[in-house]
Amino acid sequence: MLLLNKEIATTSMVAHDLPVFPGQAPPENVQNVGSTSTPSPSSSTMASSQLALGLDLSTQQLKILAIDISNLETFYERSLTFETDVPHYKTVKGVYTNDAEHEVSSPVEMWIEALDVILTKMKEDNFPFHNVVALSGACQVILLTLWCSWD
Repeated sequence: MLLLNKEIATTSMVAHDLPVFPGQAPPENVQNVGSTSTPSPSSSTMASSQLALGLDLSTQQLKILAIDISNLETFYERSLTFETDVPHYKTVKGVYTNDAEHEVSSPVEMWIEALDVILTKMKEDNFPFHNVVALSGACQVILLTLWCSWD
């Protein structure tokens, strides 16, 4: 049986903390430990680009990609791996396995915290959130499968 843990997450994301960067220059060197990102864009690009932001939540990682809609080029990209960036959940490849019960689960709170962490890293990279005009998301579909014997 494959189960998805549906515990209620207690970590909150604070939308009002998202930055606004009019005329602000990006940092000189962006260091990323355990995750990857593209370099911060120039301040002139930040001021004029309209961006489509896509989020992809898979079993092992969370990725964010921003596309400049005027030329369809990648503007920004960052990924976060659950084992590396939120290691306190102690998952293996993003999941807990219970071999005795034939169960695999993922902590929902980990996914929410990962989103909070990646948005914070984007803020540290001076990502121009105010230029986002479209938002999309995708995630791996995990089905609940039950095998029952009707005696």
